[in-house]
Amino acid sequence: SEPSSASGADLGVTPSAANSTSIRRYDLSWPEEIALSAIAVGTLLAVRGAYDAVPLLFASGIAGCMTFLAWKSWRVIRDANVRFHRWQLKYHHRWRGAGVAWVALSAAAAALVVHTGLVNASFALAERRDREVTISAELVFTPNSVSAPPFMIESARSALDHYRRASSISDGGLGMLSSWQPHIDLRMAWLQAVVRDLPAAEATLRRSVERHGSSEAAEAGIARLLRAQGRDAEAVAQYRNIVASRPEWGDLRDEAVVWLESEGDYAAAIDLARLGHQATPDDLRAMRRLSLVLIERGDVGEVEEGIALVERTLEIAPDNPFAYRAKALGLGRLERYDEAVAVMQKAVELEPADWRLRESLGSLLLGLGRGAEAEVQIDAAARLRAEQESSREP
Repeated sequence: SEPSSASGADLGVTPSAANSTSIRRYDLSWPEEIALSAIAVGTLLAVRGAYDAVPLLFASGIAGCMTFLAWKSWRVIRDANVRFHRWQLKYHHRWRGAGVAWVALSAAAAALVVHTGLVNASFALAERRDREVTISAELVFTPNSVSAPPFMIESARSALDHYRRASSISDGGLGMLSSWQPHIDLRMAWLQAVVRDLPAAEATLRRSVERHGSSEAAEAGIARLLRAQGRDAEAVAQYRNIVASRPEWGDLRDEAVVWLESEGDYAAAIDLARLGHQATPDDLRAMRRLSLVLIERGDVGEVEEGIALVERTLEIAPDNPFAYRAKALGLGRLERYDEAVAVMQKAVELEPADWRLRESLGSLLLGLGRGAEAEVQIDAAARLRAEQESSREP
């Protein structure tokens, strides 16, 4: 007899069951998998960091939700019957109200993601072009400023266009939120100053302060723009008002004092530093600024006041070598040279590797005719300075 082959029926398995075990069914085809993956990645890139309010973890969650909305909407379009929990979205090829609402919601969410992506991309492009503008602020915020190179001007104008698009709707842009608008306003004002549109830059910052509140950077920027336009009296008034109302803004106060010193208006510099100290009498930084300007720019009585302030700072921070240096400078201005040398030696003991302290000590000794001792300190200062500069070389 011929051997017989076993069939599915011989093995106790019906033909329909045998066929069903060989067919695999998937929820998505390869094109659908690729499309949904693209939606997930695109959503993540579109919303991450948007408005300075969407961190990576939050953006990942939004991408997951958007992908699910898109997948379910595609099912509503493609399949005959679709449910979501207890809601019937589509039944026997007929759309239900819940299905229409679902697809409409998904379309609105997709439109919002695309809009956010456009705003986010504009901001990213603005920052990229902004980084190409590398001219120093000292060259921009002066009445006789140096023009930026043409390629920087082009980058600045391009960055301004992108920042405008990334701005909130109330500021003439596309953005739905204004959480990053103060930062955009600061950057736009800087770029407007670079292209020498100083009145527009000032208007940008004043509008930003009015709408989003005052900040140290914005108020300092207004003062710098006033200086750049030659409106020094208004700049001084701006600095005084801010120092009086916001004495904790030490950077702005110090900037104002240094600027007034550079302009040779020592009385105004002392007055502004004193105003800052009076507003914050226990602030160490305010004490140091006032003491230094009194010692360097004051008359005899003011120098003595400055030395007293330095001694007060040393009670708070006794190991500050530059406080001793300031005191030595004041004693030198009062022609108390022996005391100045002793104080300067204390500063060198605290920081023997600082070439500036040794150079100051050498100058004092040289003025007293102590040439041999002065030569030791000046040679050491030159060696330490050369070592410091060589260590900075690439």
